[in-house]
Amino acid sequence: TSSPVRAGAKRFVVRSQGSEEQPVLWLLAELEGAPDVELLNPNLIAEDGSVALTGWAPNEDGSLIAYSLAERGGDWQDIRVWDVASGQDLADALRGSKSEEDLPFPSVAWHPNGTGFFYTRLPYAQAEASKDRYRNSQIYWHRIGTQQHLDSLVFENVEDPDENFVPIIAGDGRTLLLHVWKGLSHKHQVVVLPLDGQGDPVRLFAECDARFIFMGVTDERLVFQTNAGAPRGRVIGVDITR
Repeated sequence: TSSPVRAGAKRFVVRSQGSEEQPVLWLLAELEGAPDVELLNPNLIAEDGSVALTGWAPNEDGSLIAYSLAERGGDWQDIRVWDVASGQDLADALRGSKSEEDLPFPSVAWHPNGTGFFYTRLPYAQAEASKDRYRNSQIYWHRIGTQQHLDSLVFENVEDPDENFVPIIAGDGRTLLLHVWKGLSHKHQVVVLPLDGQGDPVRLFAECDARFIFMGVTDERLVFQTNAGAPRGRVIGVDITR
């Protein structure tokens, strides 16, 4: 069982059981003695275990969960939205996203107001023969209840199509971070964007010579775990207001 993820008053965990091929997402009971609720079970989609839950993220109050599924160990995943109260999918269905199993972030980043989320899209994902299938990573904004073709492009780097991006909400309610890397590299940069869209992006760690993993916000500082100048790792804070 994974560590619980809290969203509002709700707590979610992923459980693996020996009788099932793939882990299952559960909602923990709020009242002592009440049963936990099974939410997302990919084993019900494919009994042979060929469909996996590759990412999931609840919105701030835990009423909705954006989640992704991939088939037969593939890189490509579809993003859907689960309504916790009704126990059903919403109509939202997003394609062209890629699983990033070695990163400690979900594949989407919810806006604090719960109206939608940011996600990564690769424009040539469906073109199996294209040499650009794994390139030209883009960040899009999706508003709940709308179709994917209405999503808004938030960020891309046309000057370097080999850069990959994963969106992260900083936790201060004001900042969108983009985790940046190339290929199989464990050397990272971070792009900082104002969540309201008012202002230019700021790029951190442009020298891209070390690992930087976002941990949270403390006293107006973005906190990262890094191995820069410290092979065993250290924690640093970056004041982006200066």
